[in-house]
Amino acid sequence: MTGDFADGLSDDDRAALATCGQRRQYPRGAALFHEGDDSDFVVVMLEGRIKVVVHGHDGTETLLSVRGPRRHRR
Repeated sequence: MTGDFADGLSDDDRAALATCGQRRQYPRGAALFHEGDDSDFVVVMLEGRIKVVVHGHDGTETLLSVRGPRRHRR
């Protein structure tokens, strides 16, 4: 699937998803999850970017992915 997650949803599905969730804003640099955390929720990102990293025992940080809106090439 290409494009945004919401592109694959109908208008009704998008509206239903919006009513069952909570909108939250996180400051730049905030951690949303930590490796090994238990979770009973899903995050649907509406705007911004999320950096996915893993931290080594020696304090190093390895970038696994950057998630966010696709940039269109000109």
